[in-house]
Amino acid sequence: MSLIKINEALEQTRLGNFAKAINLFMEVRPDEPLNMDIHRSLAKLFYLNRQYEKSIQAYLISLHLYASAHFRSTPVTTETKQEFLDRMSFSIHIGCSQLALNQNTLRPKLDHFFDIDSNLEAYRLSLINKPGKPCEEYLLFCKSIGDHLFESAINWNNLELKNTNDVRAMIRYYESMYSDENSSAA
Repeated sequence: MSLIKINEALEQTRLGNFAKAINLFMEVRPDEPLNMDIHRSLAKLFYLNRQYEKSIQAYLISLHLYASAHFRSTPVTTETKQEFLDRMSFSIHIGCSQLALNQNTLRPKLDHFFDIDSNLEAYRLSLINKPGKPCEEYLLFCKSIGDHLFESAINWNNLELKNTNDVRAMIRYYESMYSDENSSAA
């Protein structure tokens, strides 16, 4: 049943029906919390559907899952953390989502470095495998934002996810990040 829904979600994504694809992946996710492809797909779909907070959450979940698997056999040091983050593109994705979320606030500060609107569109196009590539300055800025967000969100000393209950708790943790900020701002 999960495979049928995953294939349907992928087809809806291909057709540009991002909200339908999100709903299908969200139906499957509780049964497959360790499936990194589901979380990564959701992160991209949330971005494409302009749900930037949820995109950040899903990318953080994906990165945490990959980090947990990676650091099972590798000690966590400053060097290994940086090598891991440099090798993974999730920091860039997290940063691009954060920049999209705060584009109006950041625009006056960043306009003389790069064109935010054209880079947002180029990044969006790259997510749907269409021609488009943000400029290097934009990507470096996004990576630094993503590295900072992940570094401040994760507890490197308690990285390992031992079972599906740990994974579900980690998902709840990241999903509460923005909902807590939003409820305290209201």
